[in-house]
Amino acid sequence: GLGNVITREVAKKTALAWEYFSTALCVGLGLTAVSTAAIILFSLYAGYPEAVSQAALVLAIGLYPNFIIQISESLFIGLEKVRYFALANAIAEAAEIALMVFFLTHGYKLFAVVAALVAVRFCFATALVFLVIRLTGKRRLVFDARFAIRFLKVSSVFAAAGILAGLLFKIDVLFLSRLAGLGATGIYSAAYKVVNLWAMVITSFIGVFYPIASKYRDQSPEKFEEVSQLMLRGVLVTVFFAILATLAFSRELVLILFDAQFEASVGVLRELIFLLIPLCATPLLGLFLAASHFQKFDFVAIATAAVSSFILHATLVPRLGCYGSVYASILTFSIILIIQLYFVNRWVFKIRYLENVAKP
Repeated sequence: GLGNVITREVAKKTALAWEYFSTALCVGLGLTAVSTAAIILFSLYAGYPEAVSQAALVLAIGLYPNFIIQISESLFIGLEKVRYFALANAIAEAAEIALMVFFLTHGYKLFAVVAALVAVRFCFATALVFLVIRLTGKRRLVFDARFAIRFLKVSSVFAAAGILAGLLFKIDVLFLSRLAGLGATGIYSAAYKVVNLWAMVITSFIGVFYPIASKYRDQSPEKFEEVSQLMLRGVLVTVFFAILATLAFSRELVLILFDAQFEASVGVLRELIFLLIPLCATPLLGLFLAASHFQKFDFVAIATAAVSSFILHATLVPRLGCYGSVYASILTFSIILIIQLYFVNRWVFKIRYLENVAKP
């Protein structure tokens, strides 16, 4: 939630980047302390095996660097200097993979592997803070109570929407595992991973567009609408070709990514791939609403879909198995899409449907 607010505000007022960053850092680290304590208590009394409890304790401490990394990434996106974060992240990811391979191949236990990953995260977070100081030219920690209160008020809506969205992405597996068995869950999950790979590639470009949209929204509404329509058109065209490619090579994709045991996922994938349309369009429409300070409408759309998802999965999965989850997921995200389209057309700008579809 704080990250979304940081990106939007920094894009509009780059001169206040350090003030926003340091205030959000103070607020977020306080909230992280509460989360860390909660995870430590849970891991101690949840009855997990000792190895899992020990790893959870280390990961709880790892929430601190993770928060700093997220806030730093949001700042770099807002400043339109995400290349600095991308380079540092690539180095950190390579170090994490190398350490994991080394520890696992040399017989180290789970605790050592997790501790090494958290150590890399602390180094990564420290490097990012130095980069922020270098970019902004400031180093004295600033805490503005008015900013902090404003951040908490606005970011709470983003956070609530994020929690519900996270729940939406887990409901399918929850219902499948309980009502259709692990076999159906595996077949569906394999197909979903292929769809999610496409979605990750396409939505990564949407995130970079956020600061541009936020800046134009206040400076030039006409430019904001023009750029937004182009972005929407680009997403639709990319999704169209991704669906065609998946339909043409669905069997090959499943066999390359998994093996012959998951061949049953091919039929599921050929229907689930149409989820890509709302899966990629909804983040972009949510971005239009957030850039226009209407993130509460995005929350309404996600909350409505979360309730609908429970009903749809509970109704369709017992009857149709993994295909029931396919149809429930497509309908759920289509509900978000329809509600977002209504709010964008009503409060932000009129979407030119014919031009976006017929004249890419």
